[in-house]
Amino acid sequence: MWSPSPVTVAGFTAPGHVALAAKVLTAVVFLLLFRRFMLPRPIPGIPYNKHSANRILGDVPDIISSGDRREWFVSQAIKHKSPMVQFFTSPFRPPAVFLFDHREAQNISVRRLKEFDRSLLTRDIFSIAVPHQMIALQSRNPQHKKNMSLVRELMTPTFLRQVSAPHIHEKILWLLDLWAQKAAVADGRLFNANTDVHHAALDMIMGASFGLEKHQSQLQVKLDSLQRETASLPAPRAAGGGDGDEVLEFDDPPMLRELQACKTIADSIGVNIKSILPVYNAWFYRNVVPSMRGALKTYRVMARREISKSLERLHAGHPDRSAMDQLLAREDVLAKKEGRKPDYYSEVIMDELLGYLIGGHETTSSVLQWGLKYTTADQRVQSKLRQTFYKQWPQAKAEGRLPTLEEMTDPTVYIPYLEAFMQESTRHAKALSIMSRQAQVPTTVLGVSIPAGTNVTFTNNGPGYFSAPIKVDEEKRHESSRAAKGKLGGEHDEKTITDFLPERWIKTKASFVDGREVVEETFDANAAPFLGFGDGPRMCFGKRLALLEMRLFWVMLLWRFELRPISEARNREHEEAVFLTRIPKHAYLRLKKIDYEKAGSDNPASTEASKFIRTNHRRGASITVKVDTTTDVPVARAETTSSARSAFAPPVAKRKAESSVDDRFNEGYRNVGGPESKRGGNRGRDPSEACAVSIASHISFEDA
Repeated sequence: MWSPSPVTVAGFTAPGHVALAAKVLTAVVFLLLFRRFMLPRPIPGIPYNKHSANRILGDVPDIISSGDRREWFVSQAIKHKSPMVQFFTSPFRPPAVFLFDHREAQNISVRRLKEFDRSLLTRDIFSIAVPHQMIALQSRNPQHKKNMSLVRELMTPTFLRQVSAPHIHEKILWLLDLWAQKAAVADGRLFNANTDVHHAALDMIMGASFGLEKHQSQLQVKLDSLQRETASLPAPRAAGGGDGDEVLEFDDPPMLRELQACKTIADSIGVNIKSILPVYNAWFYRNVVPSMRGALKTYRVMARREISKSLERLHAGHPDRSAMDQLLAREDVLAKKEGRKPDYYSEVIMDELLGYLIGGHETTSSVLQWGLKYTTADQRVQSKLRQTFYKQWPQAKAEGRLPTLEEMTDPTVYIPYLEAFMQESTRHAKALSIMSRQAQVPTTVLGVSIPAGTNVTFTNNGPGYFSAPIKVDEEKRHESSRAAKGKLGGEHDEKTITDFLPERWIKTKASFVDGREVVEETFDANAAPFLGFGDGPRMCFGKRLALLEMRLFWVMLLWRFELRPISEARNREHEEAVFLTRIPKHAYLRLKKIDYEKAGSDNPASTEASKFIRTNHRRGASITVKVDTTTDVPVARAETTSSARSAFAPPVAKRKAESSVDDRFNEGYRNVGGPESKRGGNRGRDPSEACAVSIASHISFEDA
């Protein structure tokens, strides 16, 4: 039988079993000390979960098992009845402090800029996709200023109106065409629109980013697929049916390879958000995971190809047609200023373009999908929006057409209720409900000492936003917060805080004009707590682009269609998926097309001709126009061939719509695909709409 050997220490010989016990004791002490070293170290004065402080993984097991980590964080604030709670989210990081108080969150973001900066955790999370983009850089990093100089023109009103808006407008028209065809086939049945919106938002931002061509659009792939699929779908039912919950499922064709690559990269950020070690997870994904490596390679090949095309336009002196064109032009300017050669293919340009794309797609897609559910559920809001649009553009309604792009992007256009609706949609969508700042120096928050390097995270889905705020002693607030108290907005009405209510952002002012009371509405973005786009200098860079996309989408959708009611049970299927943002898995629609008759028209052919021109212009038909110099009226000639026909084109191989009084015109035919007419009265109008509106008194419509 084996027995421990004796051990001699300093002349003293210990029995073997004593020596073994000493070794075991030493190992146990070492393990206990190591465990204590690895255990979370709470920040004094901030509530935390006691059981989490006694395990190396801290709160991680509870977060993972919660199912919805965003709501779990909020539940802990309510549980501890505290506006500030600390969580142990990684064994190698200090505690993360979550702040559930809008005033202090806003104050840190807007006024305490020397004490707080972009979180390094944000850098680690986004390094999986865009390590060189400004979202991953702290403000004190000199590279951040250089990146801002490169992209600063992209969010100017002029660039948005002249370059970004046409791409967005075109893709929304394609989406409405797709939905018109789906609605006709569905014949009152529901269809799920969430992937359509997701792909439309992707097409919008891909067009705005790179100026991609029509054949590179996912919406066009879906339109082609739908036409092939139509023959095999269930037959439409009798008119007047379709008020139940029956859902007609449409096939969703595979995404184009380059678009799928961009989506894979964007989705990787959502994966990294959930990782307890994002910096290591980012390296692993970028260098090991085949799908991610392939997506990054595909994106870079595409970006280099489009950069080469953009350089050809730049050197030829062509105007900007995309964000890429603007970035390369700015790179020229900055290179001359810094005395260096332009680096058009730099990692910075590649990542800024990709970051612009991801930021401009994910959040907008999420808010629009949730917005479809809200407007379907609340017919009052939908009707009020539509009436405000009619009031804003009465001529378009009288002429039976969509407002033109120029009309919708006119800088003088201001629709308070639309702005309020978009803000309320963003609030409820909670697309990005968590934002972080990092303490750069030892400081205090609500009277508690915060060590340098601590991440302070804000939420926009908790107390003060969707439940009663947690009371805070005014004396504990930062002096800059107390000084700004009178400049802040109000609080949500606790009785309606969870309701979808755009009116919460509307202020009314009554006055008397000619003895009549006139009520003026204004949009107040600060009427209640809101952090949908963040706040301060590091708020969402693409906010203006997102709002532009939303404005055009809602005006064009609600002008063209009624979102008919569906059952509450079906609309409240709030099952969701959380990647980079929070999106619904279902956004069911029952659409009814709104038909507008041209006011004052007594020409029976005009309605058919108008529909023909509008439809076939978007189908790629050859349409030309010339302008009556005496009336400034555009008159059209449209011609289609069998290759341009669609399910909604006239059922003949070839048709013409042309002027019967050609000798009245002296400006000659001009292709309507151009951005504007030579005559000021029609400048910027959608050519197909402008032609269709005014042909009634001039057109003879005949089979060719």
